[in-house]
Formats: sequence, C-alpha cells, structure tokens
Amino acid sequence: MLDRLSLQKLLPKSLEQQSSWKNSTAEFAYKTWQLIENKTYQGLATKHPITSWEGILGNTYQTEVQTDKYQVISIDGSQIYADRQSGLPLVLINTGAAFFQYHTDKSHATLTSSPAIYSTQDLAKECRNDLYSEPFVDALRTAHEFEAAIKYQTKPDCILFDGSLIFWHLGTPENPAPHAHYFAQRYIQTLKNLYLQQTPHISYISNPRSRDLIQIIVQNDTAHEEQYQGYTDAELLKQILPQNNRSTIFKSIAPITKLYPTQLHPHFFYLNLTSELARIEIPYWLTQNEAKLEQCLSILLDQIQKGQGYPLALSEAHEQAVIREADRQFFIHQIQQKQSAKLQKKHRPIF
Repeated sequence: MLDRLSLQKLLPKSLEQQSSWKNSTAEFAYKTWQLIENKTYQGLATKHPITSWEGILGNTYQTEVQTDKYQVISIDGSQIYADRQSGLPLVLINTGAAFFQYHTDKSHATLTSSPAIYSTQDLAKECRNDLYSEPFVDALRTAHEFEAAIKYQTKPDCILFDGSLIFWHLGTPENPAPHAHYFAQRYIQTLKNLYLQQTPHISYISNPRSRDLIQIIVQNDTAHEEQYQGYTDAELLKQILPQNNRSTIFKSIAPITKLYPTQLHPHFFYLNLTSELARIEIPYWLTQNEAKLEQCLSILLDQIQKGQGYPLALSEAHEQAVIREADRQFFIHQIQQKQSAKLQKKHRPIF
C-alpha cells in the first residue's frame, strides 16, 4: 500500500528541484541561443554532426489561418495483438480516416474505419513467424496508415498523419529491426506515390520530446552539457518562438533516414500554438513548394482552431480508429464462436 503521507512530504522537494533545474537550464539555453541564432548552418562550427537548415537558424515565420474552401484527410490506426496465452490467434488492425470538405456555404464530413484481420498465412512469407510480435504489428499498422492515404479518389489539399514520418521503429541501417527492409520499402513506395501525385502530407507530433536543437545548443555551451540532459527543443522554443509562428525548417539526421530517397527525406520544424508547441514533419519535396506548404500549415491552424487546441480531423480519425474494450471483447467473442462452431462441426457424427 502506498504511504500517502510520506508521498505528500516528498513531492514539494521534488517539484521544487524540477522547477529550479528547468529555470536555470532555460536561462543557459536562451543565452546560448542568442549567440548563435543569426548563424547559418555553414557558419556554425561543431565537433559532431547536427541537423542542418537553410538560411538563418533563428528565423521565424508567421502562418495565417486558412479561410478559403479546402479538403483535408487525416489517418490514424490502432490494433489488437495476437496473444498465445489468451488464445487469440489473430491480429486486428483498424484504420480510421476523416475526410473534411469545406465550402463557403456548406461543409461535408466523411468518417470511416477499415478493419483488417491477419493470421499467419496472411503475412508475407518472411514475416510469418512474427504474428505474435508486438513491434511487428505496430510496423504493420503504420503501413496501413500510410496506404490508407492514397485510397481516396478525391485529391485532398493536405493529408494529416499522427506521429512521425521518421521510421524510428525500424532501427538503423547498421542495426536494423527485424523486417526493416520489408517495411521501409512498403512505406517509401506509398510516400513516393503521394509525391508523384503532388499531394501534400504533413505529420503532427503533439508534445514532442525531440532534442535536435538542444544538440546544437550543447555543442555551443559545452560547459553546461550535463545541465541540458532531459531538456527538449519544445522547452527551448516556448520562450523564443512567437505564437502562430513556425521555426526554420531542419533536415533530420536520424540514421534510418539514409534509406529515404532525396525527395522523401524527412524535414521538420516547430509550430508554436496557443495550446502547445508541436513538431511538424514534412518530406523534402514539400519544403521546395512554398505555396503548398503554406496552404497545408494554414489548413492545420484552421483544424486546430476547430478542434479547440488539437487538429479536428486528427481527433476524428483517432475516434474512428480506436478499439475500445467492448470492441476487443466483441472480436474475441466472434473468434470463440467461430472456433466453437468449427469444432462442433468437426465432431458431428456422420450417421
């Protein structure tokens, strides 16, 4: 049993220490940022590789809310894992989508969900031993999310994904996760199709914990390197990035991005919203099309306003994708019924 009285005595000191560390780190980070914010990537000497950018490091760009008519699609997914112990021999992946079409006089919404069931034999030959692997199923869900984006006949003005465009779960080229090559090919083919269609797509990451910019800070303030451990880009930018402004666009140097074609290489920037500081990831080709990028961002801001702090389309896609406990029990019950009926038929006497 938790000793609540002791907990109440411990909490104030821990919270005070956390607050003191954040305040002092914020001060160090801000001072260092002021020294380097006018630097270009080529003009900043560092000992170790850092994310690159074009133009001036500290540049910020204001984004306007989309007011004209537009079409946006959001995709999200969820899953039920196969489980030997509970006798669940199948994987269920549910992909949710929200399609919003806005006009001056009226709007239209289409909300859908698409379940897919996998047994061992439904998987590619090289993957058939992985039905009970949760990381494998997560990777398979991601494939469904990407592939759902190209199934619409209507070409949207922007596609919103939840999560990262960087395939972190596939490891690195030097130390790949199981079936990394299989999934990387599958993901890249889908994103390539979006590129060929010139369909803008961006990835929205809420409450990011990334530290790409902090690594730049650390290499320019080595005296306080340990101080920055645990400090994030979001915490840095909350004090320097104006609201409804985005940062400079950066190029990811995550090892797995070596597998991406140039036009699909993930880039990112930060967007300071009223509700939070978000990380936005985009393919390289979209960084070269300012009109499409600005339209996507203005659509995103409008969706955030409509969703009262979180993109409405993403929220609705999540609602379509989520598998609640009642759904899980229904899935299990259906399996048990089918297995029971099959068993009864198998043991039914011929005469």
